[in-house]
Amino acid sequence: MGTKLIEDNDTESDSESNPDQLKELEPKHKKRKVMIKPVPSKQRRLQKAYHMPDYGPNQSRCRNKSCDKKTTVFCKRCEVYLCFVPNRNCFASFHEIVEE
Repeated sequence: MGTKLIEDNDTESDSESNPDQLKELEPKHKKRKVMIKPVPSKQRRLQKAYHMPDYGPNQSRCRNKSCDKKTTVFCKRCEVYLCFVPNRNCFASFHEIVEE
C-alpha cells in the first residue's frame, strides 16, 4: 500500500502543475477598493451656517484629526463622517478655526 502511494505521487510533480489549476486557488473575491472623500478646504469647512449633521445608513471612521472612532453622523455640506455625541463633538471642532 505504501509503495502504491509513492508511485502515484511520482507521476505528478509540483513543477509540472497545470496553470488552470493555479487559477482555481486564487481567491474569488478581490479586496474591494474604498473611495475616500478628501477633507474639504479650510474655507469651505468654516462656513458655519451651511453645515448640518445628518445620519447615514452606514458607519464610517470619523474624519476629525484627533478621533479614530466610528460614527453614523455626517456633515451634509462636507460629506464627511464626524462624531456628534455628548462627550465628543467632532462635528463642532471640525468646523471651528484651529490655530496651527
